[in-house]
Amino acid sequence: MAYAAYIATALLVWTACRIVYLRHLHPLAHVPGPFWASVTELYRFYHDWIQNGTYYRHFEAYQARYGPVIRIAPNEVLLTDPCHYDTLYSMTTDFYKDPAFYHLSGAETAVFAITHNKDHQRHRALLNPFFSRRSVLQQEGMVRSKVLRLLNRIQQDSQRGLTTELWAGFRAISVDVITEYAFGADRCWDFLGREDFGVWYNHLARAVVPTMYLFRVVPWLRRPMQAMPVWLARRLNPMVVGMLEFMDVTRRDVERVVGDVEHDRKPERETIFHGLLDPEATKAQGLVGVPTVQNMVDEAFGFLGAASETAGNAMTMCAFHVLYDREIYKRLRAELVQAFPDPTTQMDLLALEKLPYLTAVIKEGLRLSYGVIHPLPRVAPKAVEFNGYVLPEGTVVSMSAWLMHRHPDAFPDPDRFDPDRWLDAGRAFYLEKFLVPFSKGNRNCIGQPLAMCEVYLAIALLFRRFDDLEAIDVGPEDLVYEDYFGAFYPKDARKFKVMRRER
Repeated sequence: MAYAAYIATALLVWTACRIVYLRHLHPLAHVPGPFWASVTELYRFYHDWIQNGTYYRHFEAYQARYGPVIRIAPNEVLLTDPCHYDTLYSMTTDFYKDPAFYHLSGAETAVFAITHNKDHQRHRALLNPFFSRRSVLQQEGMVRSKVLRLLNRIQQDSQRGLTTELWAGFRAISVDVITEYAFGADRCWDFLGREDFGVWYNHLARAVVPTMYLFRVVPWLRRPMQAMPVWLARRLNPMVVGMLEFMDVTRRDVERVVGDVEHDRKPERETIFHGLLDPEATKAQGLVGVPTVQNMVDEAFGFLGAASETAGNAMTMCAFHVLYDREIYKRLRAELVQAFPDPTTQMDLLALEKLPYLTAVIKEGLRLSYGVIHPLPRVAPKAVEFNGYVLPEGTVVSMSAWLMHRHPDAFPDPDRFDPDRWLDAGRAFYLEKFLVPFSKGNRNCIGQPLAMCEVYLAIALLFRRFDDLEAIDVGPEDLVYEDYFGAFYPKDARKFKVMRRER
């Protein structure tokens, strides 16, 4: 009993000393912020895990109370002044991704998780040709075919008196596009051909991704969980089973591509992974050998996660608000009909990008879907000053699209979906500085051109074809987000469904 009391006393003394150090003696002690955030990671864990990814919803109140530099964790500072965005995320920045965060994904060799900028630059150079605007334009027909399958599904469901879960259909477009892009047409996952649009993947991602928050406070747990045999995972944690099974499906697709290359089987169209397995291309970037199968599984994991939720959220936000406001619906459709009076005319991306109201609708959809809400953590390579606060080398510094897209100087009444914000060219140029759904600089989303192609074609084709579409039993309150690095809808939110209302 005395021994236990001694241990308890020692633990209390250690905890008290640590709190005093972190709050008053730590190099960031001079930076204002919530008390508990400054002394323990458990404060952030409470909001991110226990309260279902809601930490970001406090940022505006923190900004009002603490100012433009806020300590949101023992060694992390959130910046809220938009003028600093380019400092952290420009093409020439020396700030680098925080390995303590990005390695929590379990896909450490994926290009999005490579932390140091020079290593990232060499690996990204291998992928750039496949995601360039030129390459995307060459694949525009493939993207269009996916969108048309969704529109045909809406038509068929409505004729049968059924609703169509458009939120899931949009995600199915993104998954089918990226899997065909990565693995080849014969290995597309074909979510659009499934009755439920393959929603298992969205449910799986929503269950698995939050483990990053768990691993943040107990990092030693990550490797044992990810190395767990499937038979054991089934007994202990179904969520882990889903992750392992997903990785297994992805591995089999990658191994098929490797087999094609090894046996010199030429694909109809070279895929991303055929390019990665080109020894001359890897050598030209100063890399030793071609990527391993695990490297490419990590890469596929990153592609799928980024593609499905971010583009899917943007398409969902655009379509919902067009249907929610009949005046926006009327104006958008009038512009599309005027530009393409013959409904059988093929609508191409280059023409669509020139339509001002369509572009304004899409920019508002991107603004309110945010891309990634979670602050993107970067490490200061040397001591740096922001708004009078000196931060030492090694400080984790972050900014959030949530605050950028809601900045009062740029977007008054930020929750209102208002395409008119973007119609004045001079004003739109100013607003672009705040619009960062794909981030910016040397670590911006490599899939941005492909995502924009999907969004433009999906929204334009949907509203050129249908003039009688309605959202069924859903409201703006159902499109709030829970931040699990990717933005997900709450489990109890009503799903965005549509149906045609025949005259």
